[in-house]
Amino acid sequence: MIARSFLVRPARTGDVPAIELLVKTLELNKSILDDVEKYIEARRDPNGTPVQAFVAEVLNQIVGISVIRNEMDIEYIRAHYNIEDFIYFSHYQQEEHGHLYHFALNPIFHHYAKHFMKEILRLAHKSCLYYPIYPQPEEGKLVLQFQNPCAHSLTSALHYMVPVRPRRQIVYPLTKLGINAPSKEVSKDQVGNRSSKQAKGIAPAKCRIWQMG
Repeated sequence: MIARSFLVRPARTGDVPAIELLVKTLELNKSILDDVEKYIEARRDPNGTPVQAFVAEVLNQIVGISVIRNEMDIEYIRAHYNIEDFIYFSHYQQEEHGHLYHFALNPIFHHYAKHFMKEILRLAHKSCLYYPIYPQPEEGKLVLQFQNPCAHSLTSALHYMVPVRPRRQIVYPLTKLGINAPSKEVSKDQVGNRSSKQAKGIAPAKCRIWQMG
């Protein structure tokens, strides 16, 4: 009976109190609620990136929440990770690549996490979801953590995603190449060509992918 009642649908304004209750104990609960609010108010970020939020509902009770965005750095991901070990990149449109920001599910319904993810892909019209894992220094060591200023919340579905190996990177002589240099999406991690966040050492070190199938 519960299996038939597990429904996934786009979030609505009236879901906010139940979402707040669901995520109140999570460390990144404010980030989740802020992103849900962006979806409800405008369906996109201030910079124009589309945002989608989905809830899992059982017997009229919200038991899960997920927020995704369009993956805007797909050329960077393609250049830095072996995603073509898993997908035929040329077979996908740009808008079919999604970025998983938040995924929280009541532990009682943890065994529905895979179904929840499949429904998110179907409803969002995505074929792949990407999730970055950021490094964070701790006591002189580089430790992979989720809870840092650039990380996203993911409490229930990481083990359903496949880790993607990083590519060996070519260090391009950008100044010498001039107009023949590769695009910024490909070379932006090189020394002297980094954003402020990347220069601080918080560019994603690992990536995971979930593919429709």
